[in-house]
Amino acid sequence: MLFRSVASAANYIGKTVEAGGTSVVLRDGQAPIEYSLDRLAREVSIVIKDSEGTEVRKLVGNTGAGSQKITWDGRNNGGTRVPDGTYSFTVTANDTNGQKMTPKTGVTAQVDAFEVAGKTIILRAGERRIPITDVNVVR
Repeated sequence: MLFRSVASAANYIGKTVEAGGTSVVLRDGQAPIEYSLDRLAREVSIVIKDSEGTEVRKLVGNTGAGSQKITWDGRNNGGTRVPDGTYSFTVTANDTNGQKMTPKTGVTAQVDAFEVAGKTIILRAGERRIPITDVNVVR
Protein backbone atom coordinates (compact mmCIF):
# COMPACT_ATOMS: atom_id res chain seq x y z
CA MET A 1 0.00 0.00 0.00
CA LEU A 2 2.78 2.46 0.87
CA PHE A 3 4.48 1.65 -2.46
CA ARG A 4 1.39 2.80 -4.37
CA SER A 5 1.24 5.96 -2.25
CA VAL A 6 4.91 6.73 -2.91
CA ALA A 7 4.36 6.31 -6.65
CA SER A 8 1.39 8.67 -6.40
CA ALA A 9 3.43 11.22 -4.40
CA ALA A 10 5.93 11.48 -7.26
CA ASN A 11 3.11 12.93 -9.38
CA TYR A 12 2.92 15.95 -7.06
CA ILE A 13 6.43 17.16 -7.98
CA GLY A 14 6.23 20.39 -9.97
CA LYS A 15 2.56 20.93 -9.10
CA THR A 16 1.12 23.65 -6.89
CA VAL A 17 -0.83 22.39 -3.89
CA GLU A 18 -3.20 24.08 -1.51
CA ALA A 19 -2.99 22.46 1.87
CA GLY A 20 -5.23 23.31 4.72
CA GLY A 21 -5.22 21.58 7.94
CA THR A 22 -3.47 21.83 11.19
CA SER A 23 -0.53 19.47 10.88
CA VAL A 24 3.07 20.53 11.33
CA VAL A 25 6.13 18.43 10.60
CA LEU A 26 8.96 18.73 13.12
CA ARG A 27 12.28 17.95 11.48
CA ASP A 28 15.73 18.55 12.93
CA GLY A 29 14.15 20.48 15.78
CA GLN A 30 12.36 23.00 13.53
CA ALA A 31 8.74 23.28 12.43
CA PRO A 32 7.32 26.33 10.63
CA ILE A 33 3.70 27.13 11.45
CA GLU A 34 1.79 29.43 9.10
CA TYR A 35 -1.52 31.19 9.63
CA SER A 36 -3.24 34.39 8.62
CA LEU A 37 -5.37 36.94 10.44
CA ASP A 38 -7.97 39.13 8.74
CA ARG A 39 -7.23 41.99 11.17
CA LEU A 40 -4.92 43.00 13.98
CA ALA A 41 -5.15 40.77 17.04
CA ARG A 42 -4.58 41.53 20.69
CA GLU A 43 -3.36 38.01 21.36
CA VAL A 44 -2.60 34.86 19.40
CA SER A 45 -2.03 31.46 20.96
CA ILE A 46 -0.72 28.35 19.21
CA VAL A 47 -1.14 24.98 20.91
CA ILE A 48 0.86 22.04 19.56
CA LYS A 49 -0.28 18.50 20.36
CA ASP A 50 1.18 15.04 19.83
CA SER A 51 -0.54 12.16 18.04
CA GLU A 52 -2.44 11.27 21.23
CA GLY A 53 -3.85 14.79 21.60
CA THR A 54 -1.66 15.73 24.54
CA GLU A 55 -0.47 19.34 24.63
CA VAL A 56 3.24 19.48 23.91
CA ARG A 57 3.82 23.22 23.63
CA LYS A 58 1.95 26.49 23.84
CA LEU A 59 3.37 29.43 21.89
CA VAL A 60 2.52 33.11 21.64
CA GLY A 61 1.94 34.00 17.99
CA ASN A 62 2.42 37.13 15.93
CA THR A 63 -0.56 39.50 16.12
CA GLY A 64 -0.31 41.45 12.86
CA ALA A 65 -2.96 41.32 10.17
CA GLY A 66 -2.13 39.14 7.16
CA SER A 67 0.13 36.13 6.74
CA GLN A 68 2.17 35.07 9.74
CA LYS A 69 4.87 32.48 10.26
CA ILE A 70 6.36 31.27 13.51
CA THR A 71 8.93 28.53 13.93
CA TRP A 72 8.49 26.01 16.72
CA ASP A 73 11.86 24.99 18.14
CA GLY A 74 10.79 21.39 18.82
CA ARG A 75 10.76 21.79 22.59
CA ASN A 76 7.90 21.00 24.93
CA ASN A 77 6.55 23.36 27.59
CA GLY A 78 9.27 22.10 29.96
CA GLY A 79 12.06 22.95 27.51
CA THR A 80 12.88 19.36 26.52
CA ARG A 81 13.27 18.44 22.85
CA VAL A 82 10.54 16.19 21.49
CA PRO A 83 11.01 13.62 18.69
CA ASP A 84 10.77 14.65 15.05
CA GLY A 85 7.44 13.75 13.50
CA THR A 86 4.01 15.09 12.66
CA TYR A 87 2.12 17.09 15.27
CA SER A 88 -1.20 18.92 15.22
CA PHE A 89 -1.72 22.55 16.13
CA THR A 90 -4.52 25.01 16.74
CA VAL A 91 -4.35 28.78 16.47
CA THR A 92 -6.70 30.94 18.52
CA ALA A 93 -6.86 34.72 18.55
CA ASN A 94 -8.76 37.65 20.01
CA ASP A 95 -8.96 41.00 18.26
CA THR A 96 -8.15 44.35 19.84
CA ASN A 97 -11.71 44.51 21.25
CA GLY A 98 -11.36 41.09 22.87
CA GLN A 99 -13.61 39.39 20.31
CA LYS A 100 -12.75 35.86 19.18
CA MET A 101 -11.21 35.65 15.70
CA THR A 102 -10.95 32.74 13.28
CA PRO A 103 -7.35 32.47 12.05
CA LYS A 104 -6.86 30.60 8.77
CA THR A 105 -4.20 27.92 8.58
CA GLY A 106 -2.68 26.38 5.52
CA VAL A 107 -0.36 27.06 2.65
CA THR A 108 -0.15 27.24 -1.15
CA ALA A 109 3.18 26.04 -2.50
CA GLN A 110 4.90 24.30 -5.40
CA VAL A 111 6.09 20.79 -4.55
CA ASP A 112 9.73 20.08 -5.37
CA ALA A 113 10.26 16.73 -3.62
CA PHE A 114 8.75 14.28 -1.16
CA GLU A 115 9.94 12.01 1.61
CA VAL A 116 8.57 9.16 3.65
CA ALA A 117 8.55 9.51 7.42
CA GLY A 118 7.40 6.23 8.94
CA LYS A 119 4.09 5.56 7.20
CA THR A 120 3.50 9.22 6.33
CA ILE A 121 4.33 10.86 3.01
CA ILE A 122 5.59 14.41 3.39
CA LEU A 123 5.62 16.75 0.39
CA ARG A 124 8.44 19.28 0.34
CA ALA A 125 8.14 22.79 -1.05
CA GLY A 126 11.41 24.51 -0.35
CA GLU A 127 11.73 24.58 3.43
CA ARG A 128 8.06 23.70 3.93
CA ARG A 129 7.02 20.19 4.84
CA ILE A 130 3.39 19.35 4.04
CA PRO A 131 1.76 16.04 5.07
CA ILE A 132 0.12 14.66 1.92
CA THR A 133 -3.09 14.13 3.91
CA ASP A 134 -3.41 17.95 4.30
CA VAL A 135 -3.54 18.59 0.53
CA ASN A 136 -6.92 19.88 -0.63
CA VAL A 137 -6.17 21.09 -4.17
CA VAL A 138 -3.53 20.15 -6.76
CA ARG A 139 -2.89 22.35 -9.81
